[in-house]
Amino acid sequence: MSRIYSSGILALAWGCLVTGASVQVSAAEVEMVNPGFESPKVVGESLGTEPEGWFYFTSGGQTKVGLTTTKKRSGSQAVVFAALDAPDSYQGLAQKFPAEPGRRYEFSLYVINDAMEPIVGDSYAQVSIEWQDSTGSEITRNWGPTWNFKLSPLKWERVVVGAEAPEGTAVGVAVVTFFTKDAAGQGKFYLDDAAVKDTTEKE
Repeated sequence: MSRIYSSGILALAWGCLVTGASVQVSAAEVEMVNPGFESPKVVGESLGTEPEGWFYFTSGGQTKVGLTTTKKRSGSQAVVFAALDAPDSYQGLAQKFPAEPGRRYEFSLYVINDAMEPIVGDSYAQVSIEWQDSTGSEITRNWGPTWNFKLSPLKWERVVVGAEAPEGTAVGVAVVTFFTKDAAGQGKFYLDDAAVKDTTEKE
């Protein structure tokens, strides 16, 4: 995956005590582009409209990810994922962020099921962090929680994946993937308010 990404760090901090030793955990928010999916502006549901700063990927020619004003956690817009038609296909949304080897990062966002067209069958979605070297080649990736038809349509739920960047890391990629499985074009969910934080512990 090769896209331009924005870098920067906004410093926040908090501390804790661990067995007699003082350890400070840095909760530094890594700057993301358009984490609330407010740009570009749409009216209603607009599948195929790519959020500024993010990029789509798919296993085939079809993409059913977009922006919507019909469901959002904050602001005026959120992302909508609709299941692809082809069985065992997948699609996703991602954004790169600056990362350093040995530091620990956390990617989080909020998700909610669609009340009228919920996720069905064996289809599921998952967050992950991909680690790339300076050439853009993938070193490895860490997978986080999954969600499926059991996801609530009544309240937004926070999902998070955290991992340490491996040796050789130049860039991290925050990723959301929707695996269609047997859904055959049925099912939707929404996501909003993404964030990446540097949670490295410092003595």
